[in-house]
Amino acid sequence: MTPLARLALILLSSTLLGACASRVPTVAHTHVGHALSGWVDTPGERGLLAVAESEARIAVQHAEFAVAGGRDVAEVRLHLGHVLNTLDPAREPEGPGQGYGLIRALEGASKHVQFAGESTDASGNLRAGALVFARLAAPVLDEARLTATLADTARATSDPAETLVFADEVLTRSRHIRDGLAGLRRQIEDTTDREDPSYQPVERWYLFNLIRLPSGDWIFRDRNDSSTSRNSGGYL
Repeated sequence: MTPLARLALILLSSTLLGACASRVPTVAHTHVGHALSGWVDTPGERGLLAVAESEARIAVQHAEFAVAGGRDVAEVRLHLGHVLNTLDPAREPEGPGQGYGLIRALEGASKHVQFAGESTDASGNLRAGALVFARLAAPVLDEARLTATLADTARATSDPAETLVFADEVLTRSRHIRDGLAGLRRQIEDTTDREDPSYQPVERWYLFNLIRLPSGDWIFRDRNDSSTSRNSGGYL
């Protein structure tokens, strides 16, 4: 092999190795991916924030149905139950929600953005962005929990007029929650847009194979390790 051919082979090998290495995401970006792109136990393995947003849209729709059905208190209570189902299916398992719940999904998204900011490989930009996300997410979570309680209380009251007052309040707060989630998405996407190296959607394998060691460190499980199933735990 001529010296020129050897040099070309070395350069090509270096390029290929660099490309392979670049496909391995940072732990910080993988946690962001759990919020935005995919998580192991969500409906359709979608991102936690995406699930929360989807539940919020259903909540608003059924809160609107509840208010529109004001002449039929039974219908109002039915749709308030549907709102509760989207927020917390543990409190109301029957309804049009996805069976996961907005509150649980947003709690998970907040946790993983926190993990992202705390990761040793997180950029200064992501650390700062994670703190902002936590600050913005806290009142949305509080609103969701309060709205769930209001919806549940409205179903239990025997006073039709009181039920309608609660229904109006549930609708207003459901819209606030939906808008708050949209703001959270804008905030975390603005943060990832400022990342350097740039944030890229995380490959599915890495999303679902990040595990936490007893030491608290995060690692990607060996691709060749088939002894542990993805659903065996160790993800939080």
